[in-house]
Amino acid sequence: MSLSSRMNWIACVPMPTEPSIDTFIEPGQIDPVYFDGRDYYLVPDGPVGQKPYAVLHRGMSELQRWAVGQAVFSGKEQLVLVRPVDDLLMMTMLHYEADVRKPSAFDDELTKPAISKEEVRLAETLIKASSTDKFDLSKYHDVYTERLTQLINAKVKGEEIVAPPEEEVAPVINLMDALRKSVAQTQRGGKTVKPPKKMAGSRRVKAAVARRKSS
Repeated sequence: MSLSSRMNWIACVPMPTEPSIDTFIEPGQIDPVYFDGRDYYLVPDGPVGQKPYAVLHRGMSELQRWAVGQAVFSGKEQLVLVRPVDDLLMMTMLHYEADVRKPSAFDDELTKPAISKEEVRLAETLIKASSTDKFDLSKYHDVYTERLTQLINAKVKGEEIVAPPEEEVAPVINLMDALRKSVAQTQRGGKTVKPPKKMAGSRRVKAAVARRKSS
């Protein structure tokens, strides 16, 4: 199924070809690990495309559907996801299945330690106490960029740059003790508690890139 010829898509950046929609899916059927980080707003190309664009947007919104298709971008065919965001349609570039590492690739890195009901109960209590119904992403800021900008501005003004004091290394503590302490603090103050910076065994945690390396 292709809607490109009728929709007259254009993105907020030049696109060689319009996205061709193959199928519609329910939100959440594609894991975010397949999103490659490139997002583009799609808008109708002139008056002719306004009505079909609005109709498709309304239909996808009311049925709560996303669309999967393909588009030629940067000189090659790309897998894309199209979804309604407010009054617009957004196109997100996707990794292909073969480009993403599966969790099973790390089975050898995991053991299955015994977990007591008390440990699970404490963890669930902390999670519930620290949960919010209205998440506001705007309260998070790029602190690194803000500080770097301040340093650059200070240097331009000829101000003396003073290196900040080194942060003390947080002690390694026991996970269960950390959970008990966090739960107690949350229940007393009713505030969300930040987890400790380091917990027992945290030095052995490693990060692995989910996307396969290009050959």
